[in-house]
Amino acid sequence: WTKTAHLVFVIAWMATVFYLPRILVNIAEVGDVPAVRERLVLMGRRLYRFGHVMFALSLNLITGFCGQISLGHAAFQGVGAYAAALLAKAGWPFLATLPVSMLLAGALGVIVGLASLRVRADFLAITTMGVVFLFVGVVRQQDVLGGELGISGIPDHGLGKAGFMVVALLACAAVAALSVYIKRTWMGRVFNGIAEDEDTMRVLSIDVPRYKLAAFALGTALAGLSGAFYAYHLQFIGADNFGFVESITV
Repeated sequence: WTKTAHLVFVIAWMATVFYLPRILVNIAEVGDVPAVRERLVLMGRRLYRFGHVMFALSLNLITGFCGQISLGHAAFQGVGAYAAALLAKAGWPFLATLPVSMLLAGALGVIVGLASLRVRADFLAITTMGVVFLFVGVVRQQDVLGGELGISGIPDHGLGKAGFMVVALLACAAVAALSVYIKRTWMGRVFNGIAEDEDTMRVLSIDVPRYKLAAFALGTALAGLSGAFYAYHLQFIGADNFGFVESITV
């Protein structure tokens, strides 16, 4: 295992060991006791952090593993968040909105990846930066997406705070485990080779564009997943939640 794989695994394991017993206690003690309510507030804050962990790991697949600079990653999180919000308001159950959010964000990621195959380094950074500004501009002009005011009143997930916390923790652990698995596979080795020396990988007859698209598809789909959790957690989203600043501060 590489140092990065070890680090991701340890973080996921520590989070599971540290938080899961507390979550189970909260589930068992839920009631009108003020102390329990305070615990649930703290759980909400931790849940917010879990979403950021998923978002960071999704970007790591593109930039950390494959070496492709992406300064517009928040746009893909926004696609997942808006997809989940609209589907929830249309009556879709929580779990059904997650794969759709991932699919739409991943599809946009492939499109951006196709447009970015002929550019590298600074030019790729500028291209992905343009994506996030385009996303924010389009969302602000669409009334169906809430325009400048965003989308409020997103329906509750129906799992309760403790149940939602468990699902978010499991999703976060699954994303971390997927990252470790990819790092250890042939795909992960190719990603590392592309990051180190793309031209050499081409000489070795590696289909570099194919693996770049795979990195964009996987990373952006997972960003969409984090966006769905974000929307359900806050129950309000706006275009400014997924701007350029969010992309570079992840």
